[in-house]
Amino acid sequence: MVNRYWSRAAALLLIAVTVAGCAGQRRILVPTQNTAGAQLAYAERQRKEANLPLIFEKKKEYNLARNMVRQTYQAVVDNFPADREFTPVAKINLIEMDAGLDEQHAPKSKMGDHRAIKDYDALIKEYPENEFVQAKARYDQALLHKRNREFEEAMKLFKHLRDTYAKHANPVIKNIAERSAAYYQETYVIEK
Repeated sequence: MVNRYWSRAAALLLIAVTVAGCAGQRRILVPTQNTAGAQLAYAERQRKEANLPLIFEKKKEYNLARNMVRQTYQAVVDNFPADREFTPVAKINLIEMDAGLDEQHAPKSKMGDHRAIKDYDALIKEYPENEFVQAKARYDQALLHKRNREFEEAMKLFKHLRDTYAKHANPVIKNIAERSAAYYQETYVIEK
């Protein structure tokens, strides 16, 4: 009798937490495109049109727009899970948004940063052939370590990116290497 009571109470608590957690979220219906590339392009257009930096002071509107943008990237992952070219880029955008790397006014937390670092590790393992994923994920990890004053780890990653991709043929990846080189040249003060 007591076990059944606690089981029922636990189930009701789980339902209440789930409902409370979903109460603040709105489901966005994102139209499915014909290809992963088109779905990612749709998400990029939505991000641009949302104009997040200009509406951050209107908190409710900002949060709704940010949620909408996030769900458009999630649609790439959901609709094209086997794609190896555009879906990884959408996954990077999702992790960036969850960590608050996408926008200066986005919410940030040390716990969220460390989860993002782990998510990037998983992404690196999932797409070993994708050099953009390798470079961008490690660069974002370095930024997260830097933001959390974990300078030694950040420096290792910035140096690796600088040394590995400095002469890369892809200009986007080469730019990541150049930005990493600039961060690597900074002096960091480690407080003990």
